[in-house]
Amino acid sequence: MQIGSGCKVHLSADELPSGRLVVAVSKHFTAVIDGVIHDVHNPQRGGRSFMKVENGIETHGTTPERCVYGYYKLNN
Repeated sequence: MQIGSGCKVHLSADELPSGRLVVAVSKHFTAVIDGVIHDVHNPQRGGRSFMKVENGIETHGTTPERCVYGYYKLNN
């Protein structure tokens, strides 16, 4: 991402590759594993909050609003 280029990728499972990622957002890094954010707080900004339960696992999130500046992916 370059200054003034506009946001191309948001913090969303639909816009990030699968696997284990360390994602850079403004003033913060967060872990994303197969589209699920793993963080001590919700790194999203704005958007609508949601919660879903699949196979007994509770998932919280919001609609994509936060811009991703880059990410690191482990190559196996």
